[in-house]
Amino acid sequence: MKTIFDIELSQDDLDNGNYNYQPILTKKLDSLNIDFDQDIINNIILWKVNRYAKIDNEALLLINRIIEKIMN
Repeated sequence: MKTIFDIELSQDDLDNGNYNYQPILTKKLDSLNIDFDQDIINNIILWKVNRYAKIDNEALLLINRIIEKIMN
């Protein structure tokens, strides 16, 4: 399992944005301009431990349909 310590970056890489760690979530977190809430903190933690899972809308709809059928 990779950890944040497995990433080899120089200060120049960080200054120039030349890193590719969790790119979707990094972009989302970098663009935030709002107060922190629990959801943002959770996303930061998932980013840090490299456990963020991006699920597309179709998959979410299917999961919710399953839950609806179970609940009815």
